[in-house]
Amino acid sequence: MSNLPELVSQLRYRFLTERTSFVDFDRRDVDRVKSDDAYLRRFILHRKRNVADACELLVTCLKWRKTFYVNDLSEATVDRHYFEIGLGFVHNTDKKGNPLLILNIQKHKKNSQTLPELKKYVVYSLEKQAKAMPEGQVTVLFDMTDTGLTNMDLDFMKFFINCFKFYFPNMLELLLVYNLPWILQAAWKIIRSWLSENARQLVKFVNKDTILDYVDSNQLLVQFGGTDTWEYQYLPEVSTETPAKKVRFNMTGQGDEEVSAAAAESTSVCQDESDRRELTELQESEIADAMMDSKENDGNVQQQKQVQKQALVRRRSVESKPGGLLKRSSSSDMSASRSWLKLKPSDVIEFVGSHKENSQTVLHLTNATDSTLSFKVKTTSPEHFSVKSSVGIVVPGETIKVNITLHQGHYTLRDKFLILCTKLVDGSFPSVDQLAVLWKTISSKHIQEQRLPCRLVESLNFSGPSGNTKGSSSGVSFDSADTYDNSFGQKLSELNRNVLALKDQVTRLSDENGRLLNRLEHALSLQLNLFLVTLLCISIALAIVLRLGQFDPWL
Repeated sequence: MSNLPELVSQLRYRFLTERTSFVDFDRRDVDRVKSDDAYLRRFILHRKRNVADACELLVTCLKWRKTFYVNDLSEATVDRHYFEIGLGFVHNTDKKGNPLLILNIQKHKKNSQTLPELKKYVVYSLEKQAKAMPEGQVTVLFDMTDTGLTNMDLDFMKFFINCFKFYFPNMLELLLVYNLPWILQAAWKIIRSWLSENARQLVKFVNKDTILDYVDSNQLLVQFGGTDTWEYQYLPEVSTETPAKKVRFNMTGQGDEEVSAAAAESTSVCQDESDRRELTELQESEIADAMMDSKENDGNVQQQKQVQKQALVRRRSVESKPGGLLKRSSSSDMSASRSWLKLKPSDVIEFVGSHKENSQTVLHLTNATDSTLSFKVKTTSPEHFSVKSSVGIVVPGETIKVNITLHQGHYTLRDKFLILCTKLVDGSFPSVDQLAVLWKTISSKHIQEQRLPCRLVESLNFSGPSGNTKGSSSGVSFDSADTYDNSFGQKLSELNRNVLALKDQVTRLSDENGRLLNRLEHALSLQLNLFLVTLLCISIALAIVLRLGQFDPWL
C-alpha cells in the first residue's frame, strides 16, 4: 500500500492532468490544490486511500465551492441574526482534544425563505474552522433541548450532513445529539438513512449522563450538566488591515453580458460615505485589474512588475496627456453638494416581484451638468444581479436607463449599488475599450460617487391598470419603468409594504404558536408520567395491603 505522501502526489497529478480547462473551478481553489498537501490528505483519508474516488470527490467539491462562492464568504456577507442569537459557536474540546461545535437547534425555526442565508452561515462557520485547523476534526453537538416539530428542518439537516459528506471531508469526528425528544425520533431515523454505515457510527444520542463518555465535565457548559459557566456573547470581527469600515463593490458585467465569476473575482474596494478613497488604494485596485487583463498571471514576478508599470503609465497618459479624455475639475467643483448625475429613484432601488423568479427595475441617470459625463455602476453582489449598460456616456441634459435584474432565489437584500461618474472633455466620445481603460486607471479625485441601497418588495398576484400580466407572476410588467402610472406604482408599493407587515405578524404568531405547542407537548408528557407514577404507587399500596392481610377483596 502506498504511503500518504505518494497518494497525495498521485491525487494532485491526476486532478491537474485529466482536464484541459479549469473554468469550472475557482482559481484560488486550484492554486490550493497545487500547493496544499494537508487539504488533499482530507480527500484521501475520507475515501479510504482510494485515489480515483478521492479525485472524483475533489472535483465535486471544488465545483460546488465556486457556485457557492465559498472563498468570498465573510462575516459581513452572512446574516448577522444568526451570530446575534448564538445559533452555533465553537467552545472547548472533547476528550480527544477536538473542538466542540455547538448548535442550539431550539433557536432555529424551519423557513424555506431564510434557508439560503442559513446555508451561508453554516458554510462560513465550517470554512473558518477548517482554515483554523487544516488537518483537524470537530465534534458537533446538537442541543435538541426544548425542540419540537417547528424546529425540525430536514432540508437544513440534509445540507448539513452533505457538508461533511462532500464539501468538508474527513472533518467530522462525532455527531452528538443531546436530549432528543421522543416526538422527533422518527425524523432522526430518516436522517440516519442518509448516512453511510461508517458515518452512522459517528452519530451518538446522549443525555446528561452519557455525554460524559465523550466530553469531560469541565469542558461542558452548565446547560449540558457540566461545570463550565461560560456564556455566549457575540463579538463582531474587527478587521486588522484598516480601521475604517469598508464596503466591497464588485464589477458587474458590461453591456448585455451576465455577471461572471471572473467579475466576482476582480473586485474594487470603496469606503463608507464618511471616508474618501485614498490614491494608494486606487493604485492597488488598478494593478489588480491590469493583472487580470494580462491573462498570463502565472506567478512570474518580472511579468507582474511589467503589468504594474503599464497600469501606472496608462493612468498617467489618460489623466495628464493633453487632449486626454478627462476634464479637469476644480476642488470647489468636486466638493460641491450638487450631484453631477440625478438618480431616479434617488433613495432606494426597489424590486417588485417574487424571490422565486427574476425581478427587474430601471435606474434613470440624468446629466445635470454642462459637461459630458461617463458613468459606471457597481454592486456588492454581482452573483445576484445583472446590470445592462453598466458603463456608458451621458451628454448634458440626457437621461440614460440602466436595467437591473435581480436573480431568483435572493431573498434577503442587504446589498448596495455604487454609481460613479466623471467629467469628460467636451466633444469626446471614447470607445468601449477606452472607457474600460479609463475606469481602471482613473484617480478618485476625478470621481463623484452616489450609493443606493436596494430591497425586494413581494408583489401581490393581480394585474396592473392595463391588465397586462406578461413577464411577471404578480401580474405587473416591469420591462419598462414608464409603462404604468406613478400614482398606481406608489399605491402598489404601499400596499405591498402593508402585506409584508402582515406577513411579519403572521410569522411572529406562528413562532408563538410553535412555542405553545412545544410547551403543550412537554405538559402532556409530564401529565402522562405523573399518571403512570400514580398507577404504580396505587399498585404497590394494594400489593402491600393484600400481603399484610388487612384487605378483604370480597368486600
